[in-house]
Amino acid sequence: MAKMVFVGPDGQKRLEVEAPIGLSVMEIAHRNGVDIEGACEGCMACSTCHVIIDPGDVAKLEPASEDEEDMLDLAFGLTQTSRLGCQITMTEALDGLTVQLPASTRNMLLSLGRTGKTKCGSKRRATGSKAIRRSRESGNPGADWTPAFAGVTKWVGLGRVVPQPPRSSANCSRGVVMAEPSDLALASPGSLFQRLVASAGEAWRDYVDHPFVAGLSDGTLPEASFRHYLGQDYLFLIHFARAYALAVYKSETLAEMRQAAAAVQGLLDVEMGLHVEFCAGWGMTEAEMEALPEATATMAYTRYVLEKGLSGDILDLHVALAPCVVGYGEIGARLATRPALPLGRNPYRAWIEMYAGDEYAEVATAAVRQLDRLAETRLTEARYPALARTFTQATRLEAAFWQMGLALED
Repeated sequence: MAKMVFVGPDGQKRLEVEAPIGLSVMEIAHRNGVDIEGACEGCMACSTCHVIIDPGDVAKLEPASEDEEDMLDLAFGLTQTSRLGCQITMTEALDGLTVQLPASTRNMLLSLGRTGKTKCGSKRRATGSKAIRRSRESGNPGADWTPAFAGVTKWVGLGRVVPQPPRSSANCSRGVVMAEPSDLALASPGSLFQRLVASAGEAWRDYVDHPFVAGLSDGTLPEASFRHYLGQDYLFLIHFARAYALAVYKSETLAEMRQAAAAVQGLLDVEMGLHVEFCAGWGMTEAEMEALPEATATMAYTRYVLEKGLSGDILDLHVALAPCVVGYGEIGARLATRPALPLGRNPYRAWIEMYAGDEYAEVATAAVRQLDRLAETRLTEARYPALARTFTQATRLEAAFWQMGLALED
């Protein structure tokens, strides 16, 4: 009988097993207790049976179909020799096939919104990106046989591997272009937002160039840090909805009230649900996130925003919110246009594309325009220094929120 070899994510642990002809690599793994999930049960509606083919075996395989390529785009730790285990059927010619498990898997079915039919008749989510396939076609297919966390050696739970503590901040900042006040993708010259960014100076650069952001850009951010951030971000969104509810009260016109009320409804009925779906792809449930204690950075930023709204007017409130609402759009745009790692191989691709997408860009630019509209009747030069201080402090608190995630702070 034919045999094949499964290699652990660390490249050290090896398991040789019998490989019956006609079974898929995923099925062979399941028969032998190898930790390959296969959440869609082989319907090619997810990427959780992702494996990395030994470069010496690549030529033995039939090329991946377009549907398989679409699913591979969603795989964690994608490499040039990545394939879906459910799509590799064992033959005599594949005797001795060696595959390595990735460092982890993500069921991105839960976090991306575009759908299409699979050959099993179920729905699948697709990105349409073909960056990795083009890389395969243009060069040596075995050149990058390296999982995203190839250096880790700690096996946890059901065979999952978690990355070791992050490298130093100095190393994490490589590959990220330092931001300048004029380096804005969404705020037009002369806008109040651009003026506030210029006044914030170093605080703005510390926020958008934070090591957490650099880790998102080059894919080196530890999974534990991202998960900690996601959980606290869920709690943050709850207070964010309260801030927009306060904006209803602070509004002076029906149009402003309706706009703020729509934001509350969107946060509670849409955004919170999308966040929960995204986090489910990282193994986090809504009940678990709701039960989390608030980190100090979460409390500091959310209460600061609410305090500014309570003590000031609607312009004070929106200035305090702007580093978050507009800042995420600016960061997403920069990460997408100047990636330190090709998005097709970045485990944080879905997060980057969410904040770099057209839909979020519309949200951010609308916030920029709203600041300008509010400023037309409320801003004076005598008042500007106080608004600049509010914006700068909120920006510092945003940077502290990144640091909380990076350092796993309570």
